[in-house]
Amino acid sequence: MSPTVAQLREFEGLYHSDEVEVTCSVLVQDGKLSLRRRPDTVRPLTPAYNDAFVAPSVRTAFGESGEWVVRFRRDKDGQVVTLSIALPRANDLRFVRLTR
Repeated sequence: MSPTVAQLREFEGLYHSDEVEVTCSVLVQDGKLSLRRRPDTVRPLTPAYNDAFVAPSVRTAFGESGEWVVRFRRDKDGQVVTLSIALPRANDLRFVRLTR
């Protein structure tokens, strides 16, 4: 699967999770999608299947590692409204889209 830049731009925006009190941004740079939490924390996203991407494995301060699965969810009109992250120690961590 190789989405076009126009298709990747459908996912761009700011997303927020009240559960973990984190806001992150999704953006397209050099034709690739990435997830940014802070200016120094950028995770490249590789297409996995329709509306889903994988971020590479990294070791955390707690010694765990494992790739992230980032899945975007759409409303009935086909607009991206949330993203869900599956981590090694958490599944379906939801972020609501704030901006496009």
